Amino acid sequence: CNHHANCPGTPYGYMRPAQLEHYSSFVWQKGEMTYCEIGFNAGHGTAAMLLANPKLQVHSFELGNRAFTAQAEALVRLYFGERFQYYQGDSQRLLPVFGLGQQQWGTG
Repeated sequence: CNHHANCPGTPYGYMRPAQLEHYSSFVWQKGEMTYCEIGFNAGHGTAAMLLANPKLQVHSFELGNRAFTAQAEALVRLYFGERFQYYQGDSQRLLPVFGLGQQQWGTG
């Protein structure tokens, strides 16, 4: 949409409403859960998940090579506090530290 002069924008950031609904359906009304994501970017998906389930804990892994990512991370942390854990760096190096090697996520 950024490439079109007449784009009205969306209150969901880069997510379409259908994407937002689909994301949040995984955690909505599910109780206490832990969600792990690779790729935080600007945090739209992370915020959607955290809003959908007030008992959700999120662990987000991100390279952090975009200028806006640090500001987005700070904003999500401000709103969600300790429910949101952010890890900057290469997920291929960070995930094994958490016991999440390639065997567990099916790419190896």
